[in-house]
Order: sequence, then C-alpha cells, then structure tokens
Amino acid sequence: MDSDPANSEEPQTVSIELAVSGRKLKLQLSLSTKPAKLTDLLPTLRALSDALGGAALAAAEATGEKLSCRQKCAACCRHLVALEETEARRLAALVEEIEEPWRSKIKARFRSALQEVEAAGLLPRYREMEKVAKADFLPFALEYFARRIPCPFLEDESCLIYEERPFVCRQYLAVSPAENCNTMTLETAHKVKSLNLHTDVPGALSKVERDLAPHPRKRIPMLMALEWAAAQPEETSTRSELDLMHAFFSELCEETAAENPPDSSTAAPESSLL
Repeated sequence: MDSDPANSEEPQTVSIELAVSGRKLKLQLSLSTKPAKLTDLLPTLRALSDALGGAALAAAEATGEKLSCRQKCAACCRHLVALEETEARRLAALVEEIEEPWRSKIKARFRSALQEVEAAGLLPRYREMEKVAKADFLPFALEYFARRIPCPFLEDESCLIYEERPFVCRQYLAVSPAENCNTMTLETAHKVKSLNLHTDVPGALSKVERDLAPHPRKRIPMLMALEWAAAQPEETSTRSELDLMHAFFSELCEETAAENPPDSSTAAPESSLL
C-alpha cells in the first residue's frame, strides 16, 4: 500500500490483486479514511462477490459448462437463506426505505412466511439455525424448500432487491439443468451443481464483525432479519473504511485457505494490496 492514510483524510486509492483458480482479478478501490460502518462496505463487497462469480463462471465455461440461471427461474428464491449480521442490518434498513404501500406489503410477507414456517413445525430449528448439526443441515434445508415458501422480496418470480440481494443468492450459480433445482430433494440433491467460488466473502465479513464486537459467529435466518435488527444496538463507526477493508481482505485469505487445504485441487487465493 503506497499511501499513508494516517496523514490524510482524503480517500485512498488501493489496488488489489486476487489470484483465484489460476486467474488474476485486479481491483482498484477508492476508500475513505474516515470512520465507517460495516454496512458502508456492502456495495464494494457485493461488487467483489459478483466479480469472483464472473471469474468462476469464465473458468467453468472454458471447460464447456454453462450457467443455467435465467430471469424468472426462481426455484432458489424458495430456499432457506441465512444472512451475515451486517447484511441483516442493511436488509432491515432497506425495507424501511421502501415507499408505501410496498413497505407494508413486504413486512406482511415476512410475517406470513414465518407463520408458514411455524405451521410446518420448522420454527424452533429455523430460529436456532446455528445449532443444527452439520450432518442434519441439508435435510433441514430441503425440508424447508419442500414448503415452497417464497422470499418476501419475490414478485412475479423476480427479485425486488436484486442489486442488494444477499451474498448467498449472489453466489448461487447453477450449471446443472434448471429443472434439477426446482425438483431438488434429499435423493436428487446430488444432481444440482453450483459453481464453487473458492472464496468466502460472507465468511470473511463475519470474522470482521466478530473482531469489532466479540461474540459467537452467527448467521441470521432471512425471515428473522427484521426482528433481529430491531433488537440490536445501533451500529457504531470506530474504524475507517480503509482499515475495515484491509481487515476484510486479511480474513478473506485466511477463510479461503481453510476452505481449500494444501492438498485441494484448487489453490486458495492470494491477495496483495499494492
């Protein structure tokens, strides 16, 4: 990093190079040295997630695979979705920014969807998703999917908040036939193939969250986001955007190295801040 942000309040231009799956991804960011909230980072992190997805797709297409996701192909919009805490805060704020009558409609959809989860007997596990054993999670997620509970932001099989959709939605890039997604069960789940980005953007974000306010890592079930955010203290700004992004990329490399051990066929990404 060439600049000295401690001596300037001007935005700092930072060049970042990521090496993922043998491909180099170069980014240039203009980052503030003033105090920032983690929610302020989300536009940049979403753009990074999309760029990583694009690089993974390009690598897959080079081997003959094709993306099967299409507009109004919304089977994935009925899956169980978990959010990082920062995402949950932003999503709750976004709902409040939506003009009436849509704001009330969407809040009603959240309530209705939770009622469906409760009627299906899934609510205790849904509320405490972190406590579901790893071996039991796929059966639980597919039990939820079998109820076909639509995302509150789904309208006419399209996403109302597409530009701000969660990381788990952005990173779900299917390269198997679309009908496999729609008919997925525990017996057929192996027929659904989505791209492995080999980088865990939301995981790295979660670790930065934990470092700022030490607490057990927790992901928020999407339908609980409004309730959860309302019960949290207001987000504070204690570190600069530049400092937070530096911490994020450090965690990204560590998180991804854990996902891709040395004997993995795919090397973990390396990053350099120039």
